[in-house]
Amino acid sequence: MAQQGYIELDTIAYAGVRLIEQGKRLNAISLNWQKSKNEVITLTSYEAWSYAINGTEYHAKDIEINGKEARFFLERMASGNLTLYFIQNKGKHFFIEKDSTLSELFKRDASGKKHCPLHLFWKNFLYVNIGERYEYLVIDLDEL
Repeated sequence: MAQQGYIELDTIAYAGVRLIEQGKRLNAISLNWQKSKNEVITLTSYEAWSYAINGTEYHAKDIEINGKEARFFLERMASGNLTLYFIQNKGKHFFIEKDSTLSELFKRDASGKKHCPLHLFWKNFLYVNIGERYEYLVIDLDEL
């Protein structure tokens, strides 16, 4: 079922468009714009800069996942001086953007073990597990 949203292309933006919700995984790859009852246009992250559906914003970003670089639509979870993005693609990946530099919040070592795992994101605070048990770094995204 189509939902109200917007699409931002490189030279023009469309508001009040009907977009088809595809789920988090497919929303990261493409967007489906229902232009009319019988016409659906599919746009990739190489064709659109951003879009929003059901109040969730997605922004096209070049990222590296599992050693491969590609462009995806990342879900914007919070913004301020620092922006937190999320993508679910063969696992959950979180990215922080500051001053136009995008960095993955989690890194895996050679054994595949995650470092700096996210524990909780709530309101505009990011809680990062930094210890063995119950030790967290709390980041106020508005203060960074």
